Amino acid sequence: MIKKSLFLYFLLLALVSCAKESSLIQDQNVIVTKVSTTTRHSLDDKLFNAKTGDPISMEEFSQMIKENPTISLEKIYDEYGNPEKFLYHPDDPNKNHSQRDPAFQPQVGQKISDFVFKTIDDKEIYSEEMIGKWVIVRFDFFVDKMDKENYASFSNAINKASKSGKLTTILCSLDSEENIENELTMFSDVIHLVGNGQGYFSKYHITTMPTTILIDPNQTVVKYLDKNNYSEIQSLIKQ
Repeated sequence: MIKKSLFLYFLLLALVSCAKESSLIQDQNVIVTKVSTTTRHSLDDKLFNAKTGDPISMEEFSQMIKENPTISLEKIYDEYGNPEKFLYHPDDPNKNHSQRDPAFQPQVGQKISDFVFKTIDDKEIYSEEMIGKWVIVRFDFFVDKMDKENYASFSNAINKASKSGKLTTILCSLDSEENIENELTMFSDVIHLVGNGQGYFSKYHITTMPTTILIDPNQTVVKYLDKNNYSEIQSLIKQ
């Protein structure tokens, strides 16, 4: 009985593992790189039927995956970029519900969903505390794959714009805290660095890197920035 329970436990872990190869595109479709990541999550008290909203017990789910081992679950992420809920779609159980869709990225003119970013300095930046301030959130690659010239231009623009005290800038990276501390702190001391950001990339459906989002003091998405308009940041936040 113990062996059977252990088998089911590890089978469930394997099922919800995010082991996938997805195309992450750097700097507006210039470089395409394959990235493979694996993350395991517990399903305890977090699994629901997407159609009815009813909870699904581990015992029920164990039986379901015996009958259909290729079931895919949709992950709903909290403000920390961690999965807080898993949804089973009975009408299309084998669809890849973990695939990021640019159509679900934060939209210009809409409020960005709540976030809490934990920086490499152990500081937590809450979206609710950013009300009344301009915010830029930049999502970027592993440091050895980043376009450093692009990031240098971005950092210079941020250093100038931050002198007004009205702007908070966050870099959310796929890379480890150690790597981004070693490689990126030299560019700016006003950009808050966040590592291991895979959950945020999934939460906001980020597929292109870098993706840089300007958010106004009401937490509404104003604009997606790129290297052609970094020079506009200072004038934009004076509006």
